[in-house]
Amino acid sequence: MPVPNFQPLEQGASLDRTNDYIFGFIRRLNDFLAHMDTLNIDELNADVINAGTINAALVKVGTALNSGGYIQIDSNGLTINDGTKDTFRVGLDGKPIMTGGTVRSNASGYPKLEFNSDNGLISAEQDANTRINLRSNGVSGNPQSLQFISSGNMAFLLAGITTVAEFIINTTNAMDINISSGRDLRLYGTRIFLESFSQTIDNATGQTLQGALNSKANAFTGASGTVYVSATSGGPANIPITFSSGVRTS
Repeated sequence: MPVPNFQPLEQGASLDRTNDYIFGFIRRLNDFLAHMDTLNIDELNADVINAGTINAALVKVGTALNSGGYIQIDSNGLTINDGTKDTFRVGLDGKPIMTGGTVRSNASGYPKLEFNSDNGLISAEQDANTRINLRSNGVSGNPQSLQFISSGNMAFLLAGITTVAEFIINTTNAMDINISSGRDLRLYGTRIFLESFSQTIDNATGQTLQGALNSKANAFTGASGTVYVSATSGGPANIPITFSSGVRTS
């Protein structure tokens, strides 16, 4: 409503007239204060505003925030800005967009779920030493990784490119990797690489594959040496074949 026009009380007014004027002034002032709007207020400065409902096309809080940051509510939803970028936005569809966040189940901080866009990280934490990390920027030069961390030890899956495109399963030195199945376990590939036969061990006996091969080789007692054969019937014997303890080696 517009600002009311308060006429002055005339000189020499009677007591009744003065009484009517004062009560009329109070009534009109109360009505004015109860219906303040943009017609009579351009700017309001206050330390505390208590209100049940604020209806406005734009609500912006920013003067007391550091680095030019602000909190804004408008027809598009709610925006929180740190002075350089929007750190949180939620539209009328209720779907928030944020640069990071933490979801905690209790005041002590754990367990918790953390989102950190600066580190490309989603972390589910049981406590300070036990967590699962999903990283989009990875580790050791690999762009993506899934990390399982417990008491300083880590097992992780890496997908990326080092020297070749590869998928890596690895652990720190204090952790083993166990792969088991209630049925068959199959490995398929163009080639399958082992570190060495000496590090391939029979779980039942503890014998290495290299040791088993050596024992088989030692069982042969045939002749050793080189013989020459012909590539064609009746041709010269010019192709060497070498034997070691009766086993052809070349």
